[in-house]
Amino acid sequence: MNIQVRNPCTSVRMSALLVLALGMCGIANADAKREFEAGVKFSDQATAADVGLPTYPNSKPYLEEGESGSGANIGLSFPGFGIKVHATKLETADKPEKVAAFYLKALSKYGKVIECKYDADAPKNPPSPSKHDDQLTCDSNDASKDSIVYKTGTKKNQRVVSIKAYRDGTRYNMAHVDIRD
Repeated sequence: MNIQVRNPCTSVRMSALLVLALGMCGIANADAKREFEAGVKFSDQATAADVGLPTYPNSKPYLEEGESGSGANIGLSFPGFGIKVHATKLETADKPEKVAAFYLKALSKYGKVIECKYDADAPKNPPSPSKHDDQLTCDSNDASKDSIVYKTGTKKNQRVVSIKAYRDGTRYNMAHVDIRD
């Protein structure tokens, strides 16, 4: 599963709807009783603490035009499958290098951190890793020319921070995705 956090609100909502639709397809194959229990939680608010990371000093949430919240807090639970996503968008007057150093250290408490940078020569459709390979990798669409993305964890339980220069400061997005099979 490829997780992007360029605009966590939009991508998380779309992913959640897809997961909900796929989960509903499983109802048709449910046992003979045709009973199904599901849990759903949606909110357009999340904090760095929800993601499991500290807030960079003097940061504040930001909204893109037309958005009602600066984050997403989504939980879906079906028999045999569940997903929790917490994502938030913040900005600070500090330079991206300072923010990057802060989050590289903060993410390291969850294990090895990989750094994804833009590569114009990267294949647009890289080969997919093995179905059983849960190791995070960088994909060609993880970072834009002027951003850096850090990832840690596994494909089923990952934290991602995307950092980008904005005006004289920095905008950054964070997400925690936890998938249960």
